[in-house]
Amino acid sequence: MLTYLTIITTILVLTQVIRLIQNSLHLRHFRRIEDKNDYIVAVWRKFERALATWEAEQAERAKAACRAGRGDGMETCCGCAGRKEAAAED
Repeated sequence: MLTYLTIITTILVLTQVIRLIQNSLHLRHFRRIEDKNDYIVAVWRKFERALATWEAEQAERAKAACRAGRGDGMETCCGCAGRKEAAAED
């Protein structure tokens, strides 16, 4: 009976050791994934800032062109496209 208990206890201890090793490997893997995820999030935020800056510049250029009368009639920044069409009809 003592031999049986010793074998069962040894197997249970080995099982727990294997589980601890597996958990540490998984945690190490998750840490690497988290680092990559942080990098991807940082790149995405940088992209969003660049896109917002570009959109603001495009809107400002369209407004400036509209104010200068160089618009193509499609800008609706100040409503001048509607006024141009109304003036053309009269």
